Amino acid sequence: MSTRMAYIGFNTKNSVFMSLVGDGSLLPGTIPIILWMDKCGRRFWYNFCLPSFFIGLIVLGVSYQVPITSPAPKGLYLTGVILCMGFVGSYSTAT
Repeated sequence: MSTRMAYIGFNTKNSVFMSLVGDGSLLPGTIPIILWMDKCGRRFWYNFCLPSFFIGLIVLGVSYQVPITSPAPKGLYLTGVILCMGFVGSYSTAT
């Protein structure tokens, strides 16, 4: 993750710290599933998490197409990582 953060423009030290953002989004994505799995069921969580996960992947793909000279790729990339990691944590907990 830190290598990808360095690729979009963070320096070496900040890229390590920013990789914690993606990994840290797994926890908030997992907590609701643990609390409400029995109440809502797996099918609900699959239908809720998969579209959000795919939207995160699309945002990640778009962030690689934006020139690095602007600050936009950093914001797009972090948004995509948070969406992907947050909802894949929820999705993988449901399985």
